[in-house]
Amino acid sequence: MESFESGLDEHAEWKEDTRIERWSKEEFISQAMSSAIQDDFDYGYIAQMCEEQQWDDSIVFECQNLIGGIGNLRQEILHCIRYAIDAGAGLVLPVIHLRQDSDLSNLESGTTSMDYLFDKERFLSRIGMACPQMRVYQDLEELESMGTVTKTELIDPKKLPHAMTSRIAYSCREHIKEIRAPPGEISLIPLENLWRHFPICHDSVGFADTFGNLIPLRQDVHRLAATALYELYSRYDVQIDPSTATTGIFADTFIGIHLRTANDILSYWLGYEDQADYYIERIRASEYLSSLPLMYIASGNATSVTDFSSLQEDSLVQPNHVITKHDLLSGAAEAAELASLTWDQQALVDYLILTRSGFFMGMADSSFAWTIAVNRRKSTRAGTCGFPAGWWKGKILGAALRDDFSDLLGKHGYGWEDKMWP
Repeated sequence: MESFESGLDEHAEWKEDTRIERWSKEEFISQAMSSAIQDDFDYGYIAQMCEEQQWDDSIVFECQNLIGGIGNLRQEILHCIRYAIDAGAGLVLPVIHLRQDSDLSNLESGTTSMDYLFDKERFLSRIGMACPQMRVYQDLEELESMGTVTKTELIDPKKLPHAMTSRIAYSCREHIKEIRAPPGEISLIPLENLWRHFPICHDSVGFADTFGNLIPLRQDVHRLAATALYELYSRYDVQIDPSTATTGIFADTFIGIHLRTANDILSYWLGYEDQADYYIERIRASEYLSSLPLMYIASGNATSVTDFSSLQEDSLVQPNHVITKHDLLSGAAEAAELASLTWDQQALVDYLILTRSGFFMGMADSSFAWTIAVNRRKSTRAGTCGFPAGWWKGKILGAALRDDFSDLLGKHGYGWEDKMWP
C-alpha cells in the first residue's frame, strides 16, 4: 500500500491556513467572479505566433462535427483555431452538436452556438486581443455578405502526410493551395473534427499553457461554482481564497473525485467497482489524503454517488463527508438555476469545483477527467511539457497520469497527456 502514496505527503505546506480574512457570501462570490472572468491573461505567446503567420482574408475555416461534453468540445475548438492560425485563415464561429439529455449517448440531437458552454463575447474579445489578424465571422450569413463563398472539400489533417516524409501533418497550409477557390472568391475550408491529435508541446510551453485561455466558460456557471465554493468555505471551513483565479489549486482543501459511471459509458471502460476501489485504497494509503475532511464527487450517476458514500463510511475514518454540487447548491434559487441547465452545462460547475481540490482523481477513459488533470498539471513542478518525478511508478501501478495534484486510473491515456491544452 505504501507505493500508492507516490510522494503525495511531500506537500509540507498543506496544513498552512492561507486565508487572510473572513469573507461574507456577497464578497466571496464577487471576488471569485472578478478573478475568474478577468481578461488580463498573458496572450503574448499567442500574439507572437499570429504575428509570424502570413494571413489571407480569402481563406476561412469552419470547424466540423463538434460533439461531446466540455472535455471533447474544448479541445476540438482549440484544434480548429490552432490550424486556422497556422493557415493564416479566418474563422466562422463554431457550431456545437447537442447531446440528448434522455439518451446521453446521442450526441447529435440538434445544434447550437458556442455560448452553450462557452462565453462567446469574451472569446471574441480575447481572440481580438491575442490574434487581431484573424477575422472571426458570427455565421455563414455574415461571411457570405463579404463576397462569393465557395466551400471546398473537407480537410482532415490526420490524413495529410508531410510533403517529404510519412509523418502526420500538423499543418494544412500546402494542401489549401491545391483546393482553394479561384482568385476573387472566399474559400470556406471545412476542418474535420480533431482532438487528441496536435502535440501541444510542438509549440512553446508558454503558448501551450495560455492557448486554452482563449475560450472561457459561461459566466453563469462561474457564479454557481463560486456559490458552491463559498458553501465549502463557510460550511466546512475549507481554505479557499476567492481573490485568486477559480482554477487555482490549494493543497489543504478537499479531495476531488470524478466517478465516470453515467449510462453512456462504453463497454471497455473501467466500471464503478474498479474506480471506487482504487480511490478508496489511494486515500487509505496516503497520510495527506486521509487527513482531508471531505470528498467532492462529480458523477452522472446518482446511484454511484450513494454507493460510494456507503463504501467510504465502511472503509475510511476520514474524509468523513462526501458531497456533490447538489448538496452545496441546495438553496431554492441556486437549485432551480442548476436544474435549468443541461447535463453538459451542469458538468461545467463540477469542472470548476474539482479544479480547486487539493488532489483530484478520475479515470483515464474520461476526457472530462483529463481536462481537469492537464489544467492542473501546468502548476506542478514538472509543468505542462515535463515529466513528473516517478511518473513510471504510476504506470506500473495502473495510473495513466500521476503528478503532484492529480491521479488518473487506467493503463492507457490514448495519448491525451500531450495532446490536450490546459
